[in-house]
Amino acid sequence: MPVSNAGSSNLPHSMTPLVGRTRELDAIGALLSNADVRLLTLIGPGGVGKTRLASCTAEMVARDFA
Repeated sequence: MPVSNAGSSNLPHSMTPLVGRTRELDAIGALLSNADVRLLTLIGPGGVGKTRLASCTAEMVARDFA
């Protein structure tokens, strides 16, 4: 799923698309849209793409609030 940073966001621009994480992005989006969820923590071993997933999620949320 290619993600572009068009707009007035101060998020870092991703040079490559995020591949194979559609299910995780959908799950995170659903959790963040739930009013009962106040904090979401991504956990896992180093190098599995937690930061990249969080960055793409932040970009997705920023577009929704634009």
